[in-house]
Amino acid sequence: MNKNRVLYIHIGMHKTGSSSIQISLKKNNQNLLAKDWEFLYCTKNGNGSDLIDFKDSSGNLDVNITDKFFDLISNSNKQSCIISAEHLFLITDDSIVNELRKVAYNSFEKVYIVVYLRRQDKIALSFKNQAARVQTANQLPSSIIMGHEASPLPILNKDVLDYLSYYSKMELWSRVFGQDNLIIKEYERNELENHDICCDFYKTLNIPVDPIKVNTNSSVSRNKAVATHFLIRNNFTSSVVKFVKDHINDDGVKVKSSTLESLGFYNNFRESNTALNKKYNLNLFSNELDLNDIDRLGNHELTEKDYTNIINLAINYRDHMNDNKKNKSDKKNVLVLGDSHARIFNSKFIKNRTRKINWNVCSVSGATLSGLNNPNSVTKALDKFKNTIARNLHSDALVFLLGEVDVGFVIWYRAQYNNINIQDALKKAVSNYKALLLSSIETAPVFVISTPLPTIFDYEIASDVAKERSKVTSSYNDRINLTLKFNKIIKGFCAEHGICYIDLDRCSLGDNNQIKASLLNPNKLDHHYNEEAYSSLILEYCLPPIRKQIFEV
Repeated sequence: MNKNRVLYIHIGMHKTGSSSIQISLKKNNQNLLAKDWEFLYCTKNGNGSDLIDFKDSSGNLDVNITDKFFDLISNSNKQSCIISAEHLFLITDDSIVNELRKVAYNSFEKVYIVVYLRRQDKIALSFKNQAARVQTANQLPSSIIMGHEASPLPILNKDVLDYLSYYSKMELWSRVFGQDNLIIKEYERNELENHDICCDFYKTLNIPVDPIKVNTNSSVSRNKAVATHFLIRNNFTSSVVKFVKDHINDDGVKVKSSTLESLGFYNNFRESNTALNKKYNLNLFSNELDLNDIDRLGNHELTEKDYTNIINLAINYRDHMNDNKKNKSDKKNVLVLGDSHARIFNSKFIKNRTRKINWNVCSVSGATLSGLNNPNSVTKALDKFKNTIARNLHSDALVFLLGEVDVGFVIWYRAQYNNINIQDALKKAVSNYKALLLSSIETAPVFVISTPLPTIFDYEIASDVAKERSKVTSSYNDRINLTLKFNKIIKGFCAEHGICYIDLDRCSLGDNNQIKASLLNPNKLDHHYNEEAYSSLILEYCLPPIRKQIFEV
């Protein structure tokens, strides 16, 4: 392990450009890796907050760091690493921060906590606006903390005070990690490096690559925000809230609080801010509210006509639902063709999340690309695929998931027993796959999912598949490298022919060029991926492009 390794833990806070920082670092990660730096992430947007649980079963704020978050830290190997999760700012329990410290210092010699703080009235206004993104109460931390009351700023309660009392918050992190290991910055756009949060973050940490500027998180317009808070406050269902938000006119105006409202709210935190500046030798929020603008009014109140429109839209939702009942046949049909791994699309985890899609799965166990055009094929996979396509010409999309039997066994078997060159055997499998895809693209839009990585490390486990595959002597490393090569070739072919290729290799490959342990089936006799973990990958990476195509959204 490298000596003097450094970890930067960016804890937010919310609404201070955290998403921009995360996306920038994710886009820059190849450049970072070349400099012996790494941005640690495992989610599509790079946000570690997806690995932080923030509420209990009753919807109350209850923060816990998941093992997956800790694994990102423990499995890293670069000299300098960064992990970012604004939900860490929600923590009020020393024991949780101590657990994070233990994991961090087990792999790193130096650990720094990086935080951007924003003046309390500004963050409260922005964070409550974010709460208007939800369809039902307590979906997001902003909804739990800021609430949905009829005011631009939240009602002061314990959650709000815990969140915005910065001195107490920083003392918590200081007690655990040490005052000298806190990097506290003010989020005030005019004071940031080049007036940009990404530039400021890179300079603060002395990150040795040029920053990629990213702007995200546009705010909810005033009328949609006020309507959302009104409907949630009055216990309308999430379906009604979504319907109204989709149909109400966007006035393009941001919610504002009056100067007096902002001042009154900010006064609750002056003492905390003073203590913070004194203890940590800071000069935060020196640019206080402009009292010359004392007559500035808030705009969170809509007119009576606006509220009438909201109610009418809520009433119209009933008619909308009646229309939907007449159009239940509008469900989309997706045909999935593949070997036994394609059965993942029959999983309850996928079906429960895709009720508007009929997954028609044609799964042929043992189907190989190498023998696809062999008239003496035992599985008769090609005939079954063609007949299934012919019976489902109305399909809105075709999904292919093939190749695991080839790269995991058949190609090696042919090389070992038929004296066929590995590369020639690979070319045959690739050629047959290309022919199958080209013959299908006229039927419906085609999607290809990368071939699963091998899960059988040795052949000592007495499963039927392992016994059969023990006939070949290829190592695990050889098999996984061939799988990655095969996927890269098919990915390039799909790009050339306008076929959507869904690459799951990066999120499936773990340390030491092996499949991630989380994808291994708990049943050691089953060589298929863990059903829930694989379903999560399908839902996160495969479903969005398929849904975009078939629903044209």
